[in-house]
Amino acid sequence: MKVLMIGYNASLLKSISESDFKFDIIVLEEEELYVNKKLQNKNFRCLKEVIFSEYQQSKNYLKIVDKLKRMDFDSIIPGLEYAVTATNDIAKELGLPFAGDGVEHFLTNKIMLRNHCNKNIIKQPRYKKVNSRSDIEKFFDVKPIVLKPANRQASLGVIKIHKREEIPKAWKEVTNLIEKNQNASRIMEWEYLVEDYMEGVEISSEVFVKNGEILFVNNTEKIVSEGRYSVELAHIIPARIEESTNQKILDYVEKLVKSFKFENGILHFEIMITRDGPKIIEVAGRPPGDMIFKLIEHSYGFNPYKEFIEILSKKRVKNLFPKKHNKGTCIYFLDPKIRGVWNGEIDDFLLKDSGILEWSMYLKPGEIIREIKSSWDRVGYVLTTGVDSNEAYLKAVKLNEKVFISKG
Repeated sequence: MKVLMIGYNASLLKSISESDFKFDIIVLEEEELYVNKKLQNKNFRCLKEVIFSEYQQSKNYLKIVDKLKRMDFDSIIPGLEYAVTATNDIAKELGLPFAGDGVEHFLTNKIMLRNHCNKNIIKQPRYKKVNSRSDIEKFFDVKPIVLKPANRQASLGVIKIHKREEIPKAWKEVTNLIEKNQNASRIMEWEYLVEDYMEGVEISSEVFVKNGEILFVNNTEKIVSEGRYSVELAHIIPARIEESTNQKILDYVEKLVKSFKFENGILHFEIMITRDGPKIIEVAGRPPGDMIFKLIEHSYGFNPYKEFIEILSKKRVKNLFPKKHNKGTCIYFLDPKIRGVWNGEIDDFLLKDSGILEWSMYLKPGEIIREIKSSWDRVGYVLTTGVDSNEAYLKAVKLNEKVFISKG
């Protein structure tokens, strides 16, 4: 099968390359990002070619549609958050399955998502689009709120505001964000919103849809930082929630999918289970990050990337997805609880436990351990498994507590 992926997703390429699946993948990427990320140094068996074109807040990719038609693709998929709009547009032009007309607006802009949910009477927090510090001050009413960019990725710029005097600093910070090597250097337009802070259990739902029919739903429990910045610290599959709560989430997700008129692909919902029931945080139309697909693969026994590619092809996809998980899995992003220069010492013995699927340390000896303000600030991870999700999570927590010997 010949696949066009918009936006370079190394996790997908690695997963497919390590499998027996016969996919030839061509990547469309911005040349500037390809060079800055040094992607030319990576090598994946399934990657056959790289095509350069602008797609971030740009329609320049439409200029090469005729070339893409001649390449006779079987499937077109988004690799990254910022590639969803281009993927939808190109798939329509090439007559291949796509998410749906206009759906990309809800998947890439949180203000448009909120407006849509408001129009369709779908439970969500109070919110408002903001253009200035004074807009935030007018919205703030004693209780905590959250300020966030409407059209960025990776939890970047998501800031909790507990007191009115915190507003000026938060506004300055969110409007001066830099996504190193994630955005092209040309001028782009960013939007912002505020919403009431929601308390509860945070869940993500990974939903596979073909021709408007939901084929598979997984609920992932999230552990999120409690400080000023909302950064995901762990993902646990399956979520440790009651079956009745699972059903409430499914009912809520079905209502959202129907209201979107979503046709084909993956939906990665982030939902807060509040006292008033499920309320949407945001939704994306691309594979989830943070190795969630790898957790699903180990818990359920199938490769989500393969199914994702085939759902966005004309291939007939049978509803053979497993309904139940086989084991629990967890990815825990290492939190050293220390600051300063890391000396590089790590207890390798701890990481030889049979319940550890893999681990990685991003820091190099001599590098600074910084405060984790977004996903880009993480220092490493450990991926564990257990007879159930609670065992996998507790094992990961224990490892996190012992992995760092000293701060150097």
